Amino acid sequence: MNKIPKSSAVLLLLLISCQPSPPTTPQAPIAIQPPSPEPKQVLQQPATPDPFEEAISRGSSAATIAQTSTSLEDRKLVQAQWQEAIALMKAVPKTSPNYATAQTKITEYQSNLSGVSKQRSVAVAAAPKSITKPSANTKVVSATPVAQPAQSQLESYFNSVIDQGGDGDSYWCEEYKSLQKTLYSPRSYKILSSEKRGTEKQPAFKFHTTVESSNKGGSPIVVNWNFYLVENGNSWCIANMDS
Repeated sequence: MNKIPKSSAVLLLLLISCQPSPPTTPQAPIAIQPPSPEPKQVLQQPATPDPFEEAISRGSSAATIAQTSTSLEDRKLVQAQWQEAIALMKAVPKTSPNYATAQTKITEYQSNLSGVSKQRSVAVAAAPKSITKPSANTKVVSATPVAQPAQSQLESYFNSVIDQGGDGDSYWCEEYKSLQKTLYSPRSYKILSSEKRGTEKQPAFKFHTTVESSNKGGSPIVVNWNFYLVENGNSWCIANMDS
């Protein structure tokens, strides 16, 4: 066996050590995923009550109770339900697809209200005097002879809005209709006192009343109202009301 000279071996080792290292493949940078955004919570606005649907519900309730009503309290509840149903039907906007139906329902409900009001009046008249309660239209004071025509007109106004479901528009003076306010589902009233106002040429009266009605949510409320009536030709009309 031939031996490699020592000098050649050293030279071979030097050549091997001087060989360049094979290139290394650069590693791709690791992509850092950003955290996923949390889904936004969408706050749902409460649905606006539909006056037409509310009116239908009140009307159905009134009709159901009327089928079995026997007491004055039952009839009073039915009367209040019809009044609220009428007021809600009147609140249906003209843009609603149910507007035309609502106008028909107003007439229907007013007829139902008139019927139950008559039944209640008959029941009150027939009740034994010893247990008779004041009716819805009881007045606690008598008008003076001077105030009587004005008070009679005010009583007619209350009977119109309570027993017939009207808005009382015809009882307001034409020149003061911009001040008109509408009672919402009135149930009963009492005239507490009258106060003379105005002049001899233009007489007027202020009537202090208390009225049981409802707020727009249907809850019963009792409010003291002042009604101002002025003479208008041969009759009287409402010029203002405030609480």
